[in-house]
Amino acid sequence: MTPLNMARVAAAVATSQVVSPVLVAAIDGKKTETKDVRELNLAKKTMTFLREGMAQVIRSQYGTAYKAFKGNPRREFVYGKTGTADVAGSGGRYYATWFIGWKEPKQKTSRKVAFASWVSHAHGKAGNSGGSAAAPIISKLIQEGEFLNE
Repeated sequence: MTPLNMARVAAAVATSQVVSPVLVAAIDGKKTETKDVRELNLAKKTMTFLREGMAQVIRSQYGTAYKAFKGNPRREFVYGKTGTADVAGSGGRYYATWFIGWKEPKQKTSRKVAFASWVSHAHGKAGNSGGSAAAPIISKLIQEGEFLNE
């Protein structure tokens, strides 16, 4: 799985659709459009459960990304899922960490933005989990990145 694949997973949960990614917003001023869209055929109850769980990852004090988003004024718009893999390689053990999710727009006329952050060989001050190594990257982008704050 690549970060782009994982961002698509998050986008599917956010929209109930499987969408081909748009990698370029416009070419020579002409806006690009998504052509391949399929409905994600999961029960409404299942989708609500997934979305609520991904909200609690950030908003609950027991959430794995809570500390990364604590104090972020935009955290109420963010949904996420952390992940950590303990990898044993020829150079010893290390951690591969993930944080995927999406940000809801402030105005309903704007688009949701899906994201994925992956940190390989995480350790030391950065931490060794998705919540301590990968999630803070997204939190900082959401707090300071204008393109994510429409």
